[in-house]
Amino acid sequence: MRTRKATLLLSALLYAQGLLGVAAVAAVLLKTPAEAPKHSPVAAAAIADVG
Repeated sequence: MRTRKATLLLSALLYAQGLLGVAAVAAVLLKTPAEAPKHSPVAAAAIADVG
């Protein structure tokens, strides 16, 4: 009887973890992309001159 309860508990936890994983993937895929950061020409010139 104790083994059956442990099996049911483990199965429920694994099922819940799978659902959370699916929800996380869906959240990443449905997330709207943020606006691209605007780079200033001064910063671009400074980075290019370093090399």
